[in-house]
This record gives sequence, structure tokens and C-alpha cells, in this order.
Amino acid sequence: MSLDLLDPVSFITGIFDAEKGGRPILFAIAAFATLPGCRYFRHAPAGDGGTTAVPSVARQKASADGPELELLTNGQNTYHGRINGKIPIRMRLERRGTALQGVYRYQKSKENLSLTGKLVGADGGFELDERNAAGAVTGHFRGTFGSTAKGMWTSADGKRTFPFELMSVRSSVRLYTDYPEIAGLSGTVRIVPQEVSRTIAPHCFTQLVYPTLDGVDASVRDQFNTTFRKWIGTSTAKSSDCKGASEEEPYYEESGYTVGTRRGDWVAISGGVALSQGFAGGAGQIGTAWTRGGCRVASTKTGEVVDLAARLSKDGRRALHDRCIADYKREWTNPDAKDTCDESCRETVKEVATTLELDGICLREEGLEASWDAGSAGAPMFNRVMYQHACEIPANEAKSYFEAGPPMSEILP
Repeated sequence: MSLDLLDPVSFITGIFDAEKGGRPILFAIAAFATLPGCRYFRHAPAGDGGTTAVPSVARQKASADGPELELLTNGQNTYHGRINGKIPIRMRLERRGTALQGVYRYQKSKENLSLTGKLVGADGGFELDERNAAGAVTGHFRGTFGSTAKGMWTSADGKRTFPFELMSVRSSVRLYTDYPEIAGLSGTVRIVPQEVSRTIAPHCFTQLVYPTLDGVDASVRDQFNTTFRKWIGTSTAKSSDCKGASEEEPYYEESGYTVGTRRGDWVAISGGVALSQGFAGGAGQIGTAWTRGGCRVASTKTGEVVDLAARLSKDGRRALHDRCIADYKREWTNPDAKDTCDESCRETVKEVATTLELDGICLREEGLEASWDAGSAGAPMFNRVMYQHACEIPANEAKSYFEAGPPMSEILP
């Protein structure tokens, strides 16, 4: 599966820009977060599989703009965690000196709650007030940033108080956005992230995020939501997958998605699911073991969900293969590539060209993108990118590869 299939346009970026021909490191839509001290086995191309140091202990240093905190840097920070040990939440905070503002959401919520507050003192203490869409205060967070953010949440009337703990989402895997966003499409129509989580074993979790359609007729909504929920599926992680998980190196089975190109009533959604595992003694190297994923195009008018690759005609599939393999060879062997593709490289290109297989097709602004893979998971890390190819097809050309009639006549008018 190509990283290009997970490229964002409006994500539920949610939505990330991936390097061309890359392979995601998780729809996993987390596909997967990099947590302090956590390592992932990852399917990734050369240049995208390096070592990423993930600090696990907050470094605090007093300054005119407040303490220096590794868990809360100036700019945007994202977290996930639980209130009262059992209510999953995701949070995004933006820090400007000692001032804080952001949003958070419960896993089944369809709306964000806004946050405003500040850092207090030099030890990482903080205060946040939460408000609903009407601006009314609905609760308060009071806590301290250390290796995690811990403290107490209190309701606005002070009658309920629960402990909370948040961990930083350090996502180099770019599976999904660190904070999956609600994506407005047209009018009241939205795609809203929902999440299912469970604890498999101590420090070993499942967090599956999937898209749901909101603001449409019930029959359309149900068809869309049921299809994508099945696409993401249910957790496949077992307790045996959790061997070695610890507080410093938690394991996650995660999913993520991006909302991409829109064409009329049709919208592209890319995502996947992966199992991330941590191993002691590492420097934060990241990777993932993909279990499923890809791209689908869905109608917000009917709820129909289409796998574009399955709509290719027999002759169209063969013609698309020939066209994209020629494109792959040309990309690696053109005169401008001589400085980076030597004789050994060209031999690899010749070999790979015979084994590239269609990995998926997704909508793009100017047409379609067909992603190809030649078993990059087992390829040497230094040239893994050569085992993948993203082939861009203009809309007027793309029509010739598919079955005639709807829905392709609507997706590619």
C-alpha cells in the first residue's frame, strides 16, 4: 500500500502529504502514533525509515516564556489518554509561551470541546477550562506535564472529579492525523471520526479510528458507516502480541484515515490498520506491520462505496499495467536520474518492473493515482523506494481503463 494512498487533502489533516511512492508506516487512521520509547516495525521506503528519537522524560527549564517541556513544546502538540482510567480521549494543544488553547474529544463524540488555559509555575503545572459549542464552561483540567500529563478533571459544578493521564502522540508514521479532524463536505454533511478502543493486556491497546457520515438521510448514513466500519474491521491483536509491552514501551494496534479528493458527491478516503510493537533498548526507530488498508471512493448522496481497482475492465487493467510500468522505467532510467541510478540500480529497476503489482487506485485532483508494489516489505531498506511506484493518470485518460456506465461515469464524468 502506497503512502500516496494516505495523502491528505483536508483531513481528517487529518490528511497528510506523503512523499511520492512512499509506503505508510500505519490507517492503523494511527495508523499509529509514536509514543515515548516506543519502536515500530515498519514498511517504509528508504529515506522514510530512519531513526527518530522519542523523548520519554520531560526536560524542564525555566525561561521567560515558561518552563521548557519536551511533552509540551511551543506550537501544536497532540495527545491521547483516558479520564478515570476508562474514558478514552484525544487532545490537541497549542502553546504560545505560557498560554494554551486547543480542543479535545471523546472517542464517540461528534463535536469538539474547546480548551483555554495556561502553564502555572516552573514545574510543568497547567490549568485548562473546557467549553462546549455554545461557549459554556463544562469542565476543568488541572495537572502537570512530566513523562506524561497527569492530573484531575472536574465538572463545571464541581460535583464530579476524576483522574486523567495523557501521552504524547509522536507520529512519524503518519498513518493518520495525530488528532483526527471532523471534515466538513458541503452544507451540513460531515465526515466524523469515531473510535473503538480496548485494553488487550497491560500496556497493550487497540485504537481503531474509522470515518462516519453525518448530516445525511439515515439510509445513506447507515450504508456508508457500515461499509467503512467493516473495512477497518475489528481488532486482530492477541495477548501473545503484547509480550514485552511496558509502561515505557506500550504496544498499539491502530487505524487511521484521511479524507482526500472530492468530485461532486464522491469523496476519496484512504486508510489502514497496523500493529505497532515496541522493543526495549532502542533509539525510537519506527515501523509498522500492516494488516489491511487502501483507498475507497464513497458517495455522500447514496452511501455507495467503490473500490476503483475492482472496476477496471479486463483490457483496461492490462493497459494500465503496461502504461504504469513504462512510466516506472522512464522515471528511473531517464538521463536526469543517472547521477542517482547507477548500473546496479538499473538492474534492480529491470527486475522490479517485472514484479510490480497493482496495490490500489485513488482519486486525485487531476485524475487518478495508481499505486504499485513489488514486495517492498522484504526489500533492503536502502532501496525500498525502488520497489514502489505511484502512477498519475489524467482524468480524460483514466476513463478508458474502466467499465462503462455508473458509478465510474459519475466519478470520472
